Amino acid sequence: MSQLVDTDVTRLSDHLAILRRQWRLMAVLLVLGALVGFGLSYRAETLYAAETRLLLEPTTTEQTSGQRMDPTEVSTLAQLVGSVEIADRVIDELELDTEPSELLNAVDVSAVEQTRVVVISALWPDAEEVAAITDSFATQYIDYQVDANAAVVSQTVANLIEERSFIETELDDAEQELAGASDDERADLEAQVESLRIRAAELTTEIALSEVGEDTAAAGGVVLEDAKVPKQAAEPKPVRAALLGGVIGLILGAVLGYARDRLDDRIRDEGRLKSLLGDVPVLGRIPFDTRKQPARPVALVEPRSPVSEAFRALNTNLRFLAAARTSDQPSEEGEILVVTSALTAEGKTTVAGNLAVTAARTGLRVLLVDADLRKPSISDLFGVETPRGLAHLLAGQKLKVRVDTAEPNLRIVGAGMIPPNPAELLASPRAAAIWQQLRQQADLVVVDTPPVLSVADALEITHHADWVLLTVRNRQSREHHVLDALERLHRVGSPVTGVVWASITGDGHTYYGYGEPLVEDEA
Repeated sequence: MSQLVDTDVTRLSDHLAILRRQWRLMAVLLVLGALVGFGLSYRAETLYAAETRLLLEPTTTEQTSGQRMDPTEVSTLAQLVGSVEIADRVIDELELDTEPSELLNAVDVSAVEQTRVVVISALWPDAEEVAAITDSFATQYIDYQVDANAAVVSQTVANLIEERSFIETELDDAEQELAGASDDERADLEAQVESLRIRAAELTTEIALSEVGEDTAAAGGVVLEDAKVPKQAAEPKPVRAALLGGVIGLILGAVLGYARDRLDDRIRDEGRLKSLLGDVPVLGRIPFDTRKQPARPVALVEPRSPVSEAFRALNTNLRFLAAARTSDQPSEEGEILVVTSALTAEGKTTVAGNLAVTAARTGLRVLLVDADLRKPSISDLFGVETPRGLAHLLAGQKLKVRVDTAEPNLRIVGAGMIPPNPAELLASPRAAAIWQQLRQQADLVVVDTPPVLSVADALEITHHADWVLLTVRNRQSREHHVLDALERLHRVGSPVTGVVWASITGDGHTYYGYGEPLVEDEA
């Protein structure tokens, strides 16, 4: 029978040994990847690249060409350069046999940060056409802005002429009234006539200035650098494609080599775990590193850490399940949640402690019970003294065993003395009464038990529980151990509610102290 917990040390020499064993597969996939990359590149359409640079200018007469433009305005005008309207003009000018959407897919327009410069680039099958396309986008944008500005000026002139015509009509009416006015009315009419004459003169001046602006409408930009006809194709690049394909093939070969080489059944990813569990859900994912884990519960000392957030997510999932159950079967008693694992050092105590803290912070009255009567660790985890605990209650002693913690809604019932017969105590009729009493003293009772496969203690506790959580540790828990634990719990009428996936890194595991597991370890 092998040792209870296998070490999971991966050294450089182990990796090299795997690569040496799988070199033929890696070599085949390397060559195959290079050939595929070269073949795809060889069959791909030849494309040429060109680039034109356009300096944007303000399009209003109130701005001058040297004035700094707002970045938002530059970005907006850059989008106009690459719009369907400009693409239509380019197609008409160059007589291209394509649709605007296809042309725009081949063209990229980007603004140079903190400048008024816009870079127009394109990939096109024809070398001369690609240069003409980028240049045409620049010139057609300029023409578009000239036409748009001229149209605005023309409309302005038309509006001014219409207003002047109206003023002149009013002026004629006022002069006629003035000719036949009495002395009392003459002063007001003379003032009105003078005002209308001044406005008519102003409008005549504005019309003249606007007509001059119509002939010199703002261009909106100037071409800084024309595109050059490319001499070599930009795409495809067979050598680069072959190298990339070879690298991908090499990586794929290494991955497949590792997959073939891994003969042990350690659970190394969540997908593999889910395939084992079937209908049992993964309720939480705890990404903590035992090498950096604080001495106290993370949820207590580092409430804003990613690990604490993971425990809050686990607590939320459990609350949803609890809400669904209590809506059908309402009860005033608290519920018992057992946290266990298949074997040792798989994170059950850490999960139980942090989950209890997280639940207490939601307003629940929580009791955290250390039911590991062989090697208790809850008291050490929280740094409290619990000389009396569950073992004393099971032995029939009526003592105060609850200990307060730094969390107001959380109290601890430690293991107490380590008895010589923990399994018998937990199986006694008194144990059922004690669990019932604990239900009445809290909204939630979180119980940390020994591992399922190490001793029978956990099986004596779980059939009193409403919920059973099984912790599974990344790169340490084995498939057959997890399946064996699920089967044992199911056999005693305590099916697992859900699994907590402890994505632990580092070498934080230690020998738990129970001796050999109750199952054969074939690995």
